[in-house]
Amino acid sequence: MRKPPSLSRDRILEPEERDLIIRSIRDQAFRDFVTALQHGARPGEVRCVTAADVDLKHGVWILPKHKTAKKTNEPRIIYLTPQMVELTRALMLKNPEGPLFLNRNGKPWTKSAICLRYRRLRQKFPQLKDVVAYTNRHTFGTDALERGVPDADVAALMGHKGTDMLHSVYSKLRKKYEHLRQAAEKAIGPTTDAGQPGC
Repeated sequence: MRKPPSLSRDRILEPEERDLIIRSIRDQAFRDFVTALQHGARPGEVRCVTAADVDLKHGVWILPKHKTAKKTNEPRIIYLTPQMVELTRALMLKNPEGPLFLNRNGKPWTKSAICLRYRRLRQKFPQLKDVVAYTNRHTFGTDALERGVPDADVAALMGHKGTDMLHSVYSKLRKKYEHLRQAAEKAIGPTTDAGQPGC
């Protein structure tokens, strides 16, 4: 049986697409899960985080077991925005034992369940072609770079040891045409009415 082709890793969500996804989700459980994804965590990290992994005082999740644990020999630290601190606090009260993020039936999310929910989103909204759970993470990294966050800081937020992975996977600024068009205008400098660079 032939394996289906994987969806594009270059796909980035535009702000209106992120809003569309959140608005279209009817159950709070999946909305919470997607909200966490939009803050840069890997899907597997969101699925597995527990109350024991949370340090609300410092606003972080500290995950001893994670995707790159063998490579880094360090826990994965996920830094929470105020929105994520409040969401985490609420989920800790609701789910003090086991995974914080549960589906609407009170069961832990599975990888296949998340894939199915994103498949349904793509079917319902053709403009979301190639969007998967990981697209949120790619978007987070790309937007952070576009907003001027230093690449070393973005790499740390993404859980990477250095910036090599950041530059090869998340640095999608070349696809942000409007951003680059504005950069070109800055590079040229002010122009005269005749359209020539000013003196």
